[in-house]
Amino acid sequence: MENLNLYSDKPIFLASGHGADIASQRADDLDLMAILLTSQRQSTFALDIACGAGGQAIRLAQQGAIVLATDIADMTEIIESASANINPPGKVTFAQLDMRRLDNLHVEILADIIICQRAIHYLPFPEAVNVISWMKKLLAPDGRLYLSASGINSELGEYYPGHIYPLEERYAELAPEMREKHGIYGPVCLYSVQDMGKLLETAGLVPETVFASQFGNIKAVARHV
Repeated sequence: MENLNLYSDKPIFLASGHGADIASQRADDLDLMAILLTSQRQSTFALDIACGAGGQAIRLAQQGAIVLATDIADMTEIIESASANINPPGKVTFAQLDMRRLDNLHVEILADIIICQRAIHYLPFPEAVNVISWMKKLLAPDGRLYLSASGINSELGEYYPGHIYPLEERYAELAPEMREKHGIYGPVCLYSVQDMGKLLETAGLVPETVFASQFGNIKAVARHV
C-alpha cells in the first residue's frame, strides 16, 4: 500500500468519498494540543466531531476525558474495533450523526474540548459557519475548539477549479488525480489560513492560533469571544 503523503499515512478509507482516516494511524500536532490540554485538567468532557474510526477519541479517553464521538459513517464496525482499545470501558460513547445536525446532539454538560479534524471542508462556507456556530453553543466558556481543513495551497489544491471563486462561493470537486489519490469525492471548500480565521470569527469564535501544516492543510485552535 503506497503512502498517501509525506507523513507516510496510508489510504485507509471509512465513509465513502470522505478521504483517508488519519486519526487511527497517528496523532498530528492539533491532536497533541488537545491531548495536552486534557492532561492538564482534572476532568474533561470532549466532543470528537467527524471522529472516523475513533483514534483521537481513544487517545483523549486514555488521558482521562469522557468523550462523545460522532461521525456520519455507520458506527457498528467503529464501535467494535474501538472498544477493545478503551480502558477503562465506558469512557467513549459513539453516535452516528451528520455534523450538519448538531442541533440534534443533546448533551448534559458543555464540552471542554471539541475537535473536528479533516471534515469542515466538505461543506460550503455558509453551512460551515452554521456548523461552527453550533459547536460554539456546545463549547464551555473556557473550552477550546480544535479544527482543521484541507488547504487550498496543499497538494489537493492542484488544478482545483474552486481557486477562482471567493470563499463564500468556493465549492468544487478536486482535480481527477487528487480525487482518486485521496478518496475525496464530491465538492469541497479548500481553505487558506486567512479563510480559516474568517470562518471562526464569522461563527463568533476567537482564533488563538491558525497555521498551515507542512503538507499545507489548515489548522486552528479557537475559544469563545
